[in-house]
Amino acid sequence: MITVVVKAKTMVAENVCHLVLEPMDGNTLPRWEPGAHIQLQLTPDINRSYSLCGALNASHYEIAVLRDPMSRGGSSFVHDKLNLNSELQISEPKNLFPLNSQINPCVFFAAGIGITPIIPMIERCMNEGRSTVLYYCARTPSEAAFLHQLQVTMPTDALHVHFTQEHEGKRLDIPTCFKHITHESHVYVCGPSRFIDDVMANGKRIGLPEPQLHTEYFAAMHHETSADHEFEVQLVSSGAIYTVSQDESILSTLEDNDIFIPVSCEEGICGTCVIGLVEGEADHRDVYLSDEEKASMKHITPCCSRARSKRLVLDI
Repeated sequence: MITVVVKAKTMVAENVCHLVLEPMDGNTLPRWEPGAHIQLQLTPDINRSYSLCGALNASHYEIAVLRDPMSRGGSSFVHDKLNLNSELQISEPKNLFPLNSQINPCVFFAAGIGITPIIPMIERCMNEGRSTVLYYCARTPSEAAFLHQLQVTMPTDALHVHFTQEHEGKRLDIPTCFKHITHESHVYVCGPSRFIDDVMANGKRIGLPEPQLHTEYFAAMHHETSADHEFEVQLVSSGAIYTVSQDESILSTLEDNDIFIPVSCEEGICGTCVIGLVEGEADHRDVYLSDEEKASMKHITPCCSRARSKRLVLDI
């Protein structure tokens, strides 16, 4: 872990807090690429991931955190308890949402706080002279973080902003957006699950190959749990078998038996807790693994996924 200090804390939109994090004692922070995130150890029990959104060549890190009314402690801690000169432990940057290194045109879709990983991607694209278009959605202008920055740095015809309140609650017409997207384009989308799913569906509809469709989820998908059932997990290393009840997760069952697995989001978004699956059929409920990875039944996210079979054998 890396120790950093909060050197600036400002509100950049309604309910969006922007932090500047500098290294302790003049140390150099690890370099990072567009799309990367870091994990913040906010308390001994709260570890959260946030996208880096500052300039790529800066000597500090920048993140922006939306206050979540359903917060499990992360966003409320950042907004209410972090102060100037507060010290934090953070991880090195990790990138699950990389920008492709080719010169293909890039089309970005962002909704709400989903703009954060997109900002450094746009910086890189514009520095390289790549064709760049952004569709940015928010409920109102006051809720659109970094809007002024984007208006200053992007050409007028490359930035398309949609405020639902100004359109009588109507969402962005995504199918119309895709009429202007070429088959050589790479599409990047970040925001609520429904927004991402709509963009991905339209990308597939016009025939874009999956490697040209890139996503970053900030919220888990809803799953019906009324039919959840009890099942067993077995550990390869010890042969021990544990019962996962209807209202418990695999992760919590393992933790109750003193088996530690690194975890961050606890919603199947970040991939921190992914473990190997040796036998059994998983009921995948994450948004981290690809469709192919889920079909292979070789990995599982124990924080949210369950079992369709009576037993799962875990590579632990």
